[in-house]
Amino acid sequence: IDRQITGRDRQAYIAEKLGEAMDDSAIRVSLSARLDDAIVGYLMARADLGDFGRTEPVAVLDTIGVDPVYARHGVGHALLSQLFANLDALRIDRVETVVAPADVPLLGLLYRTGFEPSQRLVLLSDDVEGVTVGMDLTFAGFPIGRVRGIELSDDGTTRIVIDVPRKDARWLRESSVFTLTRGLVGNTNLRAFSGV
Repeated sequence: IDRQITGRDRQAYIAEKLGEAMDDSAIRVSLSARLDDAIVGYLMARADLGDFGRTEPVAVLDTIGVDPVYARHGVGHALLSQLFANLDALRIDRVETVVAPADVPLLGLLYRTGFEPSQRLVLLSDDVEGVTVGMDLTFAGFPIGRVRGIELSDDGTTRIVIDVPRKDARWLRESSVFTLTRGLVGNTNLRAFSGV
């Protein structure tokens, strides 16, 4: 199925994902769809429950495929619906994935099942004390983004990687100011302000 969809032989990639599912301690979800005694679709995802500094659980959709003969017959939607049900039982309500902008059929499926596009924003700072993966970036008191990762670069500066849904990115400008405030008591807050 994957070769029919992508036009490439990704046997090594699929084998790697299956190997991770067997060996990794993260929760893995592998689903297949069957019709007429044939596998017509598949899905692989993983759930990170607080790994690598995450404060909230999140699932990552690694791959999904539907036999082209069964495209637009609800197979992809059924696979994603089952994934969401499985993740709901684990109390995971956030699913992330990466899709090539040119993959219009997959983007359409994901949009129809509730995914929304986001943009990646990287902030540089000398100190990220109190910043945690999963914390919100706020604008005028409203959450408009979420910290996806925190990285230390070779020169010692830290990078705060934030996903901002495109619908909320309109509030940000090149001249926007970002502040990281720590109270004497309480949480650290990451805020964005309109630039001039």
